[in-house]
Amino acid sequence: MPLPSLIMSEKEIKIPAQSELPYKMQVTMPEKQFQGIVLGGVRFTEQETTKKETTSDKGVQIKNKFAYSLGIQLRETDDVVIPEIKMDQTKIKAASINGHTGVTINLQNPTMTLMRDIEIETTIYRKGSQKSLINLTKKGLKMAPNSNFDYGIDWKNQPLRAGNYTIKASIKNHGIDGEPKELTKKWEFEKEFTITRKEAKEINRQAIDLTENPISWWLYVVIGLLGILIVLMAIIIAKIQIDKKKKIKKRQELKRKKRKKAASANSKMTSNIKRKE
Repeated sequence: MPLPSLIMSEKEIKIPAQSELPYKMQVTMPEKQFQGIVLGGVRFTEQETTKKETTSDKGVQIKNKFAYSLGIQLRETDDVVIPEIKMDQTKIKAASINGHTGVTINLQNPTMTLMRDIEIETTIYRKGSQKSLINLTKKGLKMAPNSNFDYGIDWKNQPLRAGNYTIKASIKNHGIDGEPKELTKKWEFEKEFTITRKEAKEINRQAIDLTENPISWWLYVVIGLLGILIVLMAIIIAKIQIDKKKKIKKRQELKRKKRKKAASANSKMTSNIKRKE
């Protein structure tokens, strides 16, 4: 239940200079008693005026605006409300996180309880692979009652690649000293998601301090060995071709010599026959 539906207050008050005034709010509790807490607050800002803005030495206009916020917490009972966290599995998406590449997941607290010490551990894999691409753990997070937020998973300044991925999230509410043990709870989520080429290209374009994946030393070794292997194969093939040509040439020489010798023998036999005649 939203706090504005329970509180009525003045929209505008006038406070003389160097003075203070009480500010009253009328709280109307719902007819049906609720368990848990309702959080919200009031925010006071100075009304917009046509005051002249200050100009700095460099000609840049400076406009000062002050605000004061006061938190409000409502509860009717001291009953323990068991916390619950849900992950909206339709809202896993590639995103720009403070100018960096990453992925966001939407986490929801549908209960009327304040979670004060949340630990979130996320791991992202290529679909079908057991080798993790991204590991991130954050501690000391909080979630207000009946709230949701997009939790960002930084891609460590690496460019996003289009493809199918799997994300595993482990979320634990530790609670704080003095709170009931029932508030200590753990949730596990696993979901596949896709990064399209269009998304990857756009987010990579917006990113700052983007670095390409460094080539591992073993890749250079493999490339070098392949190069050496190709050269050796070329030398072996060339030698085989040369040896083959030499053998063919040698055979041809032997054939020529045999033909020449045979022709010489025939010539001598013809000469002897003529002499006898």
